[in-house]
Formats: sequence, C-alpha cells, structure tokens
Amino acid sequence: MRGRRGAVLLALVVLATLLPARPTAGDGLPPTITDLRWSPRYPITPMNITLHANISDPDGISGVYATWCTLDGFCIFPTMYDAGNSEWRANASTPPNTIGAAYQVYATDTTGNRNVSPKLYVLFVDTVYLTLDPLTVASPGGTATVNGTAFYGPRIEPLDGPNETAPAEGLLVEVTVEGVTESGSVDADGGFSIPVAAPMAEGTYPIDASVTDRTLTDTAQSTLAVSAVPRPDLVVANARLSPSYPVEGDTITLDFDVRNQGTADAGDAPVVVRVSGVPDPVFNELLSVPQGESVHRTATWRAGAGTMQVSIQVDPDNAIAELDEGNNLHGLSLPVSSPPPYLWIGVGGLAVAAAIGAVWAMRRRRSRGPSQIELEGGKIT
Repeated sequence: MRGRRGAVLLALVVLATLLPARPTAGDGLPPTITDLRWSPRYPITPMNITLHANISDPDGISGVYATWCTLDGFCIFPTMYDAGNSEWRANASTPPNTIGAAYQVYATDTTGNRNVSPKLYVLFVDTVYLTLDPLTVASPGGTATVNGTAFYGPRIEPLDGPNETAPAEGLLVEVTVEGVTESGSVDADGGFSIPVAAPMAEGTYPIDASVTDRTLTDTAQSTLAVSAVPRPDLVVANARLSPSYPVEGDTITLDFDVRNQGTADAGDAPVVVRVSGVPDPVFNELLSVPQGESVHRTATWRAGAGTMQVSIQVDPDNAIAELDEGNNLHGLSLPVSSPPPYLWIGVGGLAVAAAIGAVWAMRRRRSRGPSQIELEGGKIT
C-alpha cells in the first residue's frame, strides 16, 4: 500500500515539473526613469535644493532613492517621495567651496525589478559675471543699444571666471545713463541688448550696469559716446607704477593704455609723460588709436628721493578735436624711500649694517596707506 502511494506521489512530482511555470505578477520590466533635474537650475553655495525625476511602472513603485555626491567625495543618499503625476522628489544641499555634484536615481517596482538612471553632473555657482561692450555710439538725442553678457561661474581657482556654458538666462540687467535706468533680460546665449536714450549734448558719458541673482551680484561700466560729427575721445587708462615701494635709485616702470572712446579714429595724437624732479619728459610719442580700441605703452626712469608726481597727458595742446577735452590728463603719486645708512665700525660692522638694513626693510613693509594715489583733472596750465 505504501509503495503504491509513493509511486503516485512521485508521478505527481514529475508531472508538475513538466507543466509550464506559473507566470509572476507584473510585466517583468523595471521602472522607467526620465527627466532628471534639480531646482534651482544653477544652485549657489551653500543652499538647499530639490531633486526631481519622473518615474513610472505599471506594477507600481515600491521605493526610490537618489545619490548626491559632491565632486570632492561627500555623498548622501536621500529617499525620494512621490509628488504626484509620476514625479518624485528629494531634498539635498550644496556645501560651500564645492563646484558641483553627481546626481543619480535608483527605482524598484512592486515585483522587485530595479532600474538606475544615467549619472548627471550639476554645476554649482558662486558668482555672476557681467560684461559690457567697452564703447556704445549714438547721435545726440538718439537711441543707443548697450550690449553685454552675463554668465555664471565659480570664484574657486583655477576654474574661476565666467563659464560660457552657464548663461545667466532670464536674469534682469539694469543699465543707467545720466540717471535714467533701463532694463533687459539675459537670453539663452548669455547676451543682452538694452536700448537707452542718448543725451542731447555731445560728449562721453559713463554707462553703469548691474545684475543680481539671489545673493549674487555684479556690476560693469563702459562708455557712451554721443556726437553728431564723428570725433575721437582719448583717455588714459590702466596706469600703474612699479615697484610699489621704491627706493631712491630704483628703476621705476610706468604701464598705461591710451583708449579711444570716441566715434572716430585718432591719428598722431601726442602723448607726454612728465615726472617731478626729471627735467625732460620720460615719454613723448605720437600714437594712432583706432575708434573703440586701446594702445599700451611703457616708460621707465630712475627714482629720486621724496614723492614723485607723475602726469600722463594726451594731446596737451588740444591739437585734436575731441568729444571731451577735459579728460586727457591722468596723474599718479608715488613715495620713494631713502636707502639705508651705511655704518663702518670695524669688526662687527657688517652685522650692525645688516641689522639696520633689516629694521629699515621691516619699516618699509609696515608702511601704511596707499602707495599710489590717482589724481584726475583737466589740462595742465
């Protein structure tokens, strides 16, 4: 009897193995993960942000989490929550002094099928960089178009500077000329063009621009040249003396630019550099400067004792008709120290001289106040 029962049981087992397997519940496919994104689009540091992803599966979703790893290796694994309409969200943050993070999503459906999204990289920003075209030209009372760019970027070296792959799209730029402010938005390429009304009087006018995004802000300046008849306007720019703490007898180097911010080219413009205590000009040349461009020059001389007064003057005799005759002079002031005294006291004199020299050098380093004082004015009479 037992043998007969065993044979029946064995036959049932064999039959069961020959029948097709019962299908599992669901479609056997993993969840679909699309449209990974984050808000705001360009996170600043530090701040809280929201991670987003669209996730769907006919079998239903049992769990979703994200990985959020900064580029310096700090990772968190937030659980994403169902925000409705197949959108899932999670909270994350941007630590300070980091420039980006990697973002990835993992999802599991109710039957255990799993999927993982591609990894995306998120740029953090801590600066917005605003630039203007250096010169805008218009006729008196006409309309001038101020052009420029606005891009995000980090300040962290060596990657600091505007990132042209991160346009500050949608930000509002304000431009002010003669107390009147106009505004315009940054386009998808990072550029903007803002029309402004030109003053009725001929001349050159400063253009001031600003842009703000959350805690980020930047400003830029340029020039509006207004004239009925094309004329140049020559100014001195970027003037600098070196070394910053000279000693009598040192070689002084002056670097400067002559910029034409007018509406016409300037040819054979005299440029003269004079230094107090030096009888002859240390620089005296004729320069041709195309409209909207600059020419760089350098002058050198030996430092005398006391405070040097340096004047850089373009077109000193007003031989060239310019839009503005009152902006041709640029001045700099630079204190010059006397060399340390030399003491000869026999044996040990070298040590004493070295000590005096060290004290003198320390006093030079500790000297306070600006070493260069810029002076602006009109024509020297």
